[in-house]
Amino acid sequence: MTSVPRLLYVAALGSGFSYSNLALALPLYALATGRSATFAAQLLAIQTCSIALGSLAAGPLLARAGAWRALAVGLGLMACGQATLFVSPALATLVAGAAVHGTGVGLFWVGTQTLLAGRSGRSGSERAFVNQYALYVVGTASGAAVTGAAASLLRLAGLGRADSIRATFALALAAAALCAVRCRRVRAARSAGPARVPSPARGLTVQLPDLLLVAGIAFVLPLVPIVLKTTFGFSPFETGVVVGAIAAAKVAGSYVAGWLAASAGVRRAIFGMLLVAAPLAFVLAEVHSALLFVALVVTTALLMTGVWPVLVDAAHARIAPDERRDLAVAWNVREYLAIAAATASAGWLFSAFAGPAILLLCSGALLAASALASAAVLRRPVHALA
Repeated sequence: MTSVPRLLYVAALGSGFSYSNLALALPLYALATGRSATFAAQLLAIQTCSIALGSLAAGPLLARAGAWRALAVGLGLMACGQATLFVSPALATLVAGAAVHGTGVGLFWVGTQTLLAGRSGRSGSERAFVNQYALYVVGTASGAAVTGAAASLLRLAGLGRADSIRATFALALAAAALCAVRCRRVRAARSAGPARVPSPARGLTVQLPDLLLVAGIAFVLPLVPIVLKTTFGFSPFETGVVVGAIAAAKVAGSYVAGWLAASAGVRRAIFGMLLVAAPLAFVLAEVHSALLFVALVVTTALLMTGVWPVLVDAAHARIAPDERRDLAVAWNVREYLAIAAATASAGWLFSAFAGPAILLLCSGALLAASALASAAVLRRPVHALA
């Protein structure tokens, strides 16, 4: 198999910028217009459910036009979603923009995963996942920092608090649209054979560690902007800096996980990093200092999100190569449904218990369960393309 095209990494940067802009600006905009933290979390959950729907729709598109076209269409829809959010502040527009953007993210990730999964099982295959994920996170770091800084500068220039946040959607619109145009020009072979939708339970056992991991992440990271605002009183700029630091920790963590996988073995790397992340989440539940909370959130993010690309590559290596394209659809649908359920539950629990402590306890339990599941599942034999 040929090396990963550089354009895939460029697309990772653009999609990361777009996703991070929405993840930061949408909840802050909801709060700035007088909506509750629960409503802000529901918007994020709508976006995440739409990612699952976009993943489901990717199957036919993969068969007819190939993974690159699915990736390009996904980026285009992400741009359309942010254009919708930029144009109007109405409630229906917020819901529609979040849904359209999420659909695009689903298409993007299925296309990307299909392009990368064919490498799984070969020596060093985790490096492609790590590099793609690291550049995606670099995009999220720059997106968070630019979004926070732009909102603050526009506020100083005289725009209202809500309008200054909403204006930042235009930045992500430009990034996603540019990447969509570039990816659309790629002429690649179409996927062989018709699209098949596997049964909902197909490959579920192999994916279980991933589902537990992403649910644990979803109980913490999507609501960090809300926690920083409501619990510690951070400004949009300060929140953007913290979200950017978390993104930098994800990049560092992915390379740490890749290094550990190469030196100590994949199973040991995954199990070890998750086993350290779980108690840190429990400790976070008792932290009441803003600086200590930020430091521990960044460290926890390094561990639990850094290990994700290595875990995904390892899981795909346990799936027969001819099943990976079709399972990419079911994989992403299940993954984002788990994230949506965890995000919605986190928003409700945050409001019901007046703080993030219960969320962090849930996250720690899920991370510990993921560590145990990965130790068992990754004993299965590895498959690789000839």
